Amino acid sequence: MLIKTYNYNGEPNRVNKTLQENKEYTGVLNSTVNVLEPVIRFRTPNVVTFNYVYIESLNRYYFVKELTQDGDLCTVHLKVDVLFTYKDKILASSGTLTKGENVNK
Repeated sequence: MLIKTYNYNGEPNRVNKTLQENKEYTGVLNSTVNVLEPVIRFRTPNVVTFNYVYIESLNRYYFVKELTQDGDLCTVHLKVDVLFTYKDKILASSGTLTKGENVNK
């Protein structure tokens, strides 16, 4: 599975994010996959320095919750970034905002 890594220094609650590209890795998901909070593993001899991930096979962007490196084995705990993953759908949607407690009564 292809893992694209990035560095992101902005606010997590933004729909539009400017990502700084990092390296790409080939890794595996844990045997029990939670699409919203997956754990991935890959091998690299280098120290990793990223805080944001895109997993092509899941078609989702993720924040890095925890990253550990034991020798050349890197384990990364992720949490889905719903806003950036569904950015195009969110920006294409329309709605009505109403202020008040007695709406539609």
